[in-house]
Amino acid sequence: MNYKLHHNASKPWKAWRSKQWRMSISFELLGLRYPSVILVLLSLCLHTTEATAQAQDFCFDPAVNYAAGSGPQSVFAADLDGDGDLDLVVSNNNSNNVSILKNNGNGTFAAAVNYTVGTEPSSVFAADLDGDGDLDLAVANWFSNNVSVLRNNGNATLTAAVNYAAGSGPRSVFAADLDADGDKYQGEVAHF
Repeated sequence: MNYKLHHNASKPWKAWRSKQWRMSISFELLGLRYPSVILVLLSLCLHTTEATAQAQDFCFDPAVNYAAGSGPQSVFAADLDGDGDLDLVVSNNNSNNVSILKNNGNGTFAAAVNYTVGTEPSSVFAADLDGDGDLDLAVANWFSNNVSVLRNNGNATLTAAVNYAAGSGPRSVFAADLDADGDKYQGEVAHF
């Protein structure tokens, strides 16, 4: 499955600090073809031009692949262990779990640790759901019509999932302080 997003040349970018920015993004998520491997190829090149300078290109290094569960559906980056580095959380549609890949702090990730959730997880989101300062996980489970909440123990290990009914076919989950009272987050679930 390929996703491509390219800048439309007919709509110019606005000037920023006297530079014209033009961005081209190519994103391919092939994990569904190879269900045991997250294969993400991201090519992002920023081209900057100024009246007095030549164009410069900035690109990412080649992709590195990490194993996850079967049928990766959604990826979320969050600092789950509090070390200042972004860890990865992957919802795995076919294996009914989420994979945690802890950031080693040097641009690489540890082997995945899997946690069981509802049936056919389609989306994952990290937020401090219990107010203890650690990022917990909320997972929308399409086929079981619920949302799994996994509390973080503070070191990127999680408690067993607690499932909450969410209506028919939840596809996406998001958490925010919707009533602006400053306490815990409330969740939003999108159905398609």
